[in-house]
Amino acid sequence: MTLDEMRNLSPDAIAAQDALLRKERFNLRFRKAMGEVENPMRLRVIRRELAQLKTIQNEKVRAGARESGSQGSTVKGQGKNRGRSK
Repeated sequence: MTLDEMRNLSPDAIAAQDALLRKERFNLRFRKAMGEVENPMRLRVIRRELAQLKTIQNEKVRAGARESGSQGSTVKGQGKNRGRSK
């Protein structure tokens, strides 16, 4: 799945794809331990796709927070000075 296809998914579809990839990764890791894995590169591809899905999911959450108007306020400890006084 390409990044553009992932970005066009709904949040529910992203969660479903995440669950599907996690299940596949579990099965592949189990088969690898047994010595029965056909394509060991698939583990790397799955790990990368999971990371991409999480990144896109995080982008959508941050974009939603930005649209709701919480852009101007910062939480103590997260600003430039990180809670330290000058």
